[in-house]
Amino acid sequence: MKPGTLAILCNSTGLGDLEIKTEADAQGHIREFLADLKTGQRFPIREGIPIFIPDGSITGSNLRYQAMYDRFAPFYDFSTWAYSIW
Repeated sequence: MKPGTLAILCNSTGLGDLEIKTEADAQGHIREFLADLKTGQRFPIREGIPIFIPDGSITGSNLRYQAMYDRFAPFYDFSTWAYSIW
């Protein structure tokens, strides 16, 4: 994640300032996460994207839409590339 991105992000529950931090896991892999400086709450970063919503907390129609977008996601890059060359 780019450090400049922090200027537009905030923790919606604590509204504290966020800081990018790293730590090594049990296998020695370096993991990046955001930390709320006021509350200490941590948000993982996966493929450069901070995850603010905990797994399992999405329900109802939001869950159905998420499943739809997850099915579409693998084709998105190719389709936007193909569209751009026409």
